[in-house]
Amino acid sequence: IAVANYNSFTDSPAVGMGWVIVRDIANMFFVVIFLVIAFGTILGVEQYHYKKTLPRLLLMAILINFSKTIAGLVIDFGQVIMLTFVNAFTQAAGGNFLEILRIRELWSVAPTPGRLLEVPDIAGGLVLACLVSIVSLVVMTIMTMILVFRMVMLWLLVVISPLAFFSAAVPSKAISGYYERWWKEFTNYVIVGPVLAFFIWLSLAVVSAPSGQNLDSVGEGITLDPRVKKEDTTITATAAGIGTESSMIKYLIGLSMLVGGLMMTQQLGVAGSGMAGGALNWAKKEGTGALKETSAWAKGQALRPVKAAFGVAREQTDKWGGKVYGGLAKSGIPLVSGFGAKRAGKIRTRRRELEQKAGAFVAGMSLDEAIGYKKSIKVMPIKSDEMKAKMALADKKIIGGLRFKSEKEYDKQGNLVRDNKSIAQEALKGLGKRAEETSDDKYYTDIINPFKQARPDMLEEKEMVDVVKPMSGLQVASKVQDRAFDPETDGGKQLLGYFHKNKDIWTSIYKNSGKGKKDFMDAYSSGLSENRETDPNLEKDIGKRKTLIQGFSNEQLKKIEPSAVTKENVAMMSSNQQEVMFKANKISVDSIDADRLEADDGALAGQIAQHGSVELKSQVQEKHGKKYLAGLEASRKANPGLDPEGKRYNDTKMATSKGMLRSGGGINASFNVNTKGNFKKDEDKMSYVEALRSDPSIALNLKPEEIKGTLAVTTRDALSNSSAIRKLLGAAKTDEQKDVLEKIIQEVYQATGRKADKESDEMMSFMEGSGRIREHIPKEMMERVKKQSKKVFEESIEEIVEKHATTEEEKEESEGWKT
Repeated sequence: IAVANYNSFTDSPAVGMGWVIVRDIANMFFVVIFLVIAFGTILGVEQYHYKKTLPRLLLMAILINFSKTIAGLVIDFGQVIMLTFVNAFTQAAGGNFLEILRIRELWSVAPTPGRLLEVPDIAGGLVLACLVSIVSLVVMTIMTMILVFRMVMLWLLVVISPLAFFSAAVPSKAISGYYERWWKEFTNYVIVGPVLAFFIWLSLAVVSAPSGQNLDSVGEGITLDPRVKKEDTTITATAAGIGTESSMIKYLIGLSMLVGGLMMTQQLGVAGSGMAGGALNWAKKEGTGALKETSAWAKGQALRPVKAAFGVAREQTDKWGGKVYGGLAKSGIPLVSGFGAKRAGKIRTRRRELEQKAGAFVAGMSLDEAIGYKKSIKVMPIKSDEMKAKMALADKKIIGGLRFKSEKEYDKQGNLVRDNKSIAQEALKGLGKRAEETSDDKYYTDIINPFKQARPDMLEEKEMVDVVKPMSGLQVASKVQDRAFDPETDGGKQLLGYFHKNKDIWTSIYKNSGKGKKDFMDAYSSGLSENRETDPNLEKDIGKRKTLIQGFSNEQLKKIEPSAVTKENVAMMSSNQQEVMFKANKISVDSIDADRLEADDGALAGQIAQHGSVELKSQVQEKHGKKYLAGLEASRKANPGLDPEGKRYNDTKMATSKGMLRSGGGINASFNVNTKGNFKKDEDKMSYVEALRSDPSIALNLKPEEIKGTLAVTTRDALSNSSAIRKLLGAAKTDEQKDVLEKIIQEVYQATGRKADKESDEMMSFMEGSGRIREHIPKEMMERVKKQSKKVFEESIEEIVEKHATTEEEKEESEGWKT
């Protein structure tokens, strides 16, 4: 009750002092972030540009100084709910807990009338009472510890809240993720209190009815077997009261409510909440054991959380105390240094004894037993220092046993028995964690690093490269296990692939290795011919690789791995092969050599313009603008031909002309237009019209002053429909494009006003109804064009009447048409 009623999470002096220190540290680091953003902006790194990062940075710079207040408000919200339930059961909690857990009935007498209690009755009642006592103790201990952990964790989370808010301001996603992580942990620990308090209150409410008959002594009206003496009843009829139907039902109801609360808290993942699940799983596993062992196990299980908690506390004391006492021992201060040396020696002795005890426990285990043991205690949310020492030695045994194993083991039927690679990685992480807990570098020098050098194939690819990259060929040959080179495994294939990229180190390893490694290396080399189709880079000889690539069929080209589509390999492909790769979207902007865009009469630039995706064209233009434009111009000059009918450009020339116009090449060079706005040849005009109709947005790459003469008329006629105008409106983004759009709209509006047919009327209606278009048309021009349009319409009506109204009746009717 005292723990549940605690409500000074932000008022504690230690929390206040710690928060101030952390806040000041976080505020100092904002200077570093400002410098990172400054350099990011200068260097053009989008992720660190000030427009993207500065607003969030300034916001968090303010919120950091209110982080304790924000955390306090959230905690207070949860505490209002929690304390409402706590206050409801505080006064009568002690007695009601006795009622829930049926403590009064544990050692009471409930004999069967007229029957002598036999030894089995007494033994059964005793075992039942023991089990009930242990289960009750475990449940209440776990609930109390969860509340204690909640209190400690909320202190810690409030203290580090400035760092959480600071991490949200850092542009790096890896660091900013700690902000969301902090909120998740914080809200979980705030919520778990009200949830637990609610279930305690609910349990108390359900079983708050009177307990019924008091069974502290033999009740009156019960007739015992005449062989039972009155004075012996308290001895022989022991621990039977809890076994009555009414008592067991109430006990199970109340306990179920409390366990339900624990299960709910377990979903939140807070510290201590997993002990209930761990205890239940352990009970399932051991439930088939002998009855006499059950009582002893339950007793140990009940004390385990307490022992584990004290073990964790002592471990942390030893960890930090060892550093403090070691510093005092070196200080040279009289008395103080002696005291520090003595205390540091005791901690070292305790750790040494702990390691020896754990070593004796693990020494006789096989590899499979060590793996099984680690799995069995891994589920425990709190582990004592002794358990951690045993886990570390189990990890050591696992690492030693897996040094000569394959990364995966299968049975005769081909079913996976054990994934040694995953087990090894988990064991390495466990040993690394133990090294940090004990500040003992021997875990790295004696176990972790030697295993990584011996079995780099058991590591993730990035870590594998980090381990073998500094090693010479001789070191690899002498330190790496033969089995690590097995090309049939994923790790071995990755390791051999890394070495094969460097011809010198591959030769050195082969020269200094024994038969085992050489056989694996030969097997890998012989299998490369099959892999060359998907990764031509496996062929190190440049001439042979070019012959290999140029011999690929279209289907083989499409199977090439993306990592193998390099600038060098793309340059080796024929023009037709490049076309296949562009159409299949297998070539990215990183696969394009800018220096080759102008080579071979701009063949590569022409392929990009004709067969590349819209996204690729945009990326190439952005990254290699000038060289891409020069390549397009070279390609256009090299393709002067027309289509078979001689009316327009061929496909390649059309694509390069459109590409040049988009890339800023100008209408003169793109479609042969002179300075007066006239096309030099009919095919130039026809090709331009076709280009506009297929993609109206290219007109936005013109310049306002170029829209004159035949070019203006051609552009206007090609775009005189509402669909084309809509596309232009959606495509015009920059001020320059909007200026061109205004010029085009003016031309279209004036031409539409001179006509009186149905199409021009619809165009007029569309243009007048669109506010976005009206913004581009001066008011006086609109009025002038309206008058001109009205005059043309009236003249058209008179012309129709004059030609077709032959009778007087038709002429009279025609006056109505004019109105």
